[in-house]
Formats: sequence, C-alpha cells, structure tokens
Amino acid sequence: MSGRRVAVHAHPQLPGLALVDAHFVEQHFPKHSHDGYSIGVVRSGVNAFWHRGGQQHAIAGSLCIVNPGEVHTGDTVTPQGWSYFNLLVPELLLQTSRATLDLPAQTLHFGQSVVADAQAATALLVLGQAMLAKDSPLAVEQHWLELCGVLLSRHVSERAALAPVSRMPRQVARAREVLDADLLGQRSLSELAALCHVSPFHLVRSFSAHVGLPPHAYQLQKRLEQAKARVQQGEALASIAAATGFADQAHMSRHFQRQWGVPPGQFAPLRSQPQNRKNVQYR
Repeated sequence: MSGRRVAVHAHPQLPGLALVDAHFVEQHFPKHSHDGYSIGVVRSGVNAFWHRGGQQHAIAGSLCIVNPGEVHTGDTVTPQGWSYFNLLVPELLLQTSRATLDLPAQTLHFGQSVVADAQAATALLVLGQAMLAKDSPLAVEQHWLELCGVLLSRHVSERAALAPVSRMPRQVARAREVLDADLLGQRSLSELAALCHVSPFHLVRSFSAHVGLPPHAYQLQKRLEQAKARVQQGEALASIAAATGFADQAHMSRHFQRQWGVPPGQFAPLRSQPQNRKNVQYR
C-alpha cells in the first residue's frame, strides 16, 4: 500500500460536505452507495469503478459522479493507482445551492458516470485547493457556487435516478420499509422473507436486482450512513458504534475503512473548526 494517502476536509460554510483528498495505490471499494452525491475529479492515474451495470474509467482531468443511492465500486487498474479530490455532498446542500443560483427547480440527477468538462474539473480543483489552504468563508463559498453553476447547468438530466418505491415489486418495497424502520433489527433472512411472503432465495434475488445490494448489505450501508452523520455531529465513537448496531468501535472502524477508505474519526467533527478541520493524513 506504499504511497497511499487519505485526508478529509470540511468547511462550516458548506454544512455536511466532506472533501476527500486521496491517493490510492491498491484499493478496492466493494459495492456500496451514498445517501448524498459523490462528485470527484481525478488528478492523476485512472479511477476504475463499476456503476450502472458497466465498468467506468475516469482518467486524469475528468469527473466521476454518482447520484444518491446508486450502487458502485472503486478500484485501481494501474500500478501507480489514482489520486483525486472527491466531494461527498448532501442532497439538501445541493438543492439549497441550486436555489441560491436561481436555477430551475428539478430533480438533481446527473446523467453520466464520467464527465469530460475542463471548466467543471478546474472549478472542483480550485474548490479543493481552497479548502486545503483554509481560505476564507467568502472564497470557499464562491468557489463552491461556481462549481455548482457549471455542474447544474450542464450535466443534470431530467431522468429520475432511481425507480420510486411504487415501481418496485411489492415484496422488495416491503423489505426495504422493514429495514429502514428498524436498522438495528436482528431479523434473519428467513424472518424478513416471511414478512414479505416470499422465499428467502426469491427475496435476495429480487431485492438485489431492484436495489443493487442484497438485504444484509443494504442494512449495513444504512447503518454506516447513520453512523457517519452522528460522527459529524461530534458524538463519541464508542457510543455511535453501540447505537448503530456495530459490535464495538473497532468493528465500526473496519467498515468505515472499507466504505470510505478512512477511519470514522476523519469525519469528526466536520463543523467544529473555525474554517477547516485539521488536516490529518493516513498512509
């Protein structure tokens, strides 16, 4: 893993947003999704990832964009690995910024996994450098809105990102409702399938086909997102682990490493610093 470097940065003017500044050499992110948007610019190398049923390759200077809830992976394909600035953007922040820019109200769904747009890439790089340099709130917010202006005016698609629950098979919608309502539940697959009136095999196959993850992975994903949100609020890590269904803090940390490439402490607390949280790097 020589050369691996990951640091997370934030700014109080952009609540909930996290900038991941990373260089990965031997990294594999398994299938997962995010509650918000993942918007990155590749600075060197190639970011390979599976998304929307196919393998994608983002080269240096291009953007890699994943909408909320979309399942994807992440891999290295060259010995040199890849480096990027990647923004984890809450849906509310992007919607608020759209309104600030006076752009038309619409579903903010990006239609392409990999985007070649030099102006957008430059805008993201400028924002990332400003956050790393702990620039003033005025400068950081201006750079963020400039990035939003380019992205939202050029790359938003009118097509909905995911099929609504109403279009899912009834048993899949029911299983998701049960899992969402009780993330800490310890139901077996057989018990969940019985609630949905299907066989365990049929539930796994149908759920995976429509949600993108099997039920256990979906539940873990939701627990991780809930844990990250609580970390961002500054809660104690051990308490968060217990409250979100992990055996202990070490168990939670291992899953954070798999999901985001960093331990949970990198996200805590995102809003407590005057301008930008401390620059802690993991190699």
